[in-house]
Amino acid sequence: MVDALRGKTVTATFKLDRLDLALLQMQHSFSLSARSLPAGVLVLS
Repeated sequence: MVDALRGKTVTATFKLDRLDLALLQMQHSFSLSARSLPAGVLVLS
C-alpha cells in the first residue's frame, strides 16, 4: 500500500484536541515510522 501512495499528496483536516490520535491513525494506516523531535515535532516517514 505504501508504494502505491508514494509521491502522492495527502490532505487532511483534524480537530486539534485529538491531533495525537490522528497522527497515530495515519502512522498505522500507512505503515509509517514515527520520530519525535524537540518542541513537540513528530516526523512520519
